[in-house]
Amino acid sequence: MANRYPLVVDTTNGNKIREIPNGDNLQLTGNSVIGVVDVTASVDYNRTSENYVWGGEVAGLDLGMVTAGGMMTYDTDAELFAYESTVGVSGFTAYVNGTDVDALQNVGGEWTTDLDTGLTFTAGANYDTDAKDLTPRAGLSFNF
Repeated sequence: MANRYPLVVDTTNGNKIREIPNGDNLQLTGNSVIGVVDVTASVDYNRTSENYVWGGEVAGLDLGMVTAGGMMTYDTDAELFAYESTVGVSGFTAYVNGTDVDALQNVGGEWTTDLDTGLTFTAGANYDTDAKDLTPRAGLSFNF
């Protein structure tokens, strides 16, 4: 199996078709890339305490209209597993997380939308099931 590169129209060179140059971005506004799943593994080592925290993540799992993902960590000193699972659809992402001792610590969600003005609006909430505390949030961000 070979690596393949997207072909683009080079508007700076007589509209010739060529492979996308290294460092260029592919504009996909209004489109989707499908069939892509990210798998990440990590380890954090604390030299002083000699503690390891191992982690793994699967993200971008396409389930049709919904995308899903999840991550898990293991702390060797605490002997504790932790997890977070997410699902997303149409700008809304919901999550749940916990540990092997407290399986349902937080439940929440966030909605994100890009406004025509270059602004991004987000609104969401987190519910801490242990403290029985609901934390709403809203934000507005922009690029310049």
